[in-house]
Amino acid sequence: MFKKLLFITRPLRYSIDRFFYMQRGESSSLLPLKNKYKNKPMLVVGNGPSLNDTPFESFVGIPAIGMNKIDLLYPQTDWRPSFVLTANTLVVKQHWQSMLETGIDIYLSSKSRFFVPGNAKNKFKYFLSNSNSDFSRDITKGIGSAGTVTYTALQFAYYCGANPVILFGVDHSFKMDGNPNEIKKRESEDVNHFHPDYF
Repeated sequence: MFKKLLFITRPLRYSIDRFFYMQRGESSSLLPLKNKYKNKPMLVVGNGPSLNDTPFESFVGIPAIGMNKIDLLYPQTDWRPSFVLTANTLVVKQHWQSMLETGIDIYLSSKSRFFVPGNAKNKFKYFLSNSNSDFSRDITKGIGSAGTVTYTALQFAYYCGANPVILFGVDHSFKMDGNPNEIKKRESEDVNHFHPDYF
């Protein structure tokens, strides 16, 4: 019943989110990214276990987009992404404080504002998630939503003018049972991500 209600109210919820996002003028924080890395290679870095076999020192200085809890990797390397994206509200709820400690620009989905305490809200930058999955060529007008932050990162990379865009750490496999977007409590090490305590 609850899932059906969420589905029915989706257009209204996204419209309200868009209204307040535009009222706050939050898209202005995205403007400096326009063609910032034009015709430069850019890395889109996932969170898969293959990151543990990635020679990050070879990529220091190359523009890169990190995602979600990528900062758990920082103790192992001097490499840092140019900025980090998070679209998952559960990740924000669990990890917002650690994200702020990195000193790297963090872009959250605007709906994540509700999961960040008032005094910390303005320390993040925000993007708007659209109710459809259309690829956005202008992220100041919203991001196409497709169930993965990787899709968000590809839209950011396009807006930055990057060419080529190189993905790694996007392992395309997930060892777990359950339904998509289902919240479950994990009792053992996380084998689906590069860090055993990722979730």
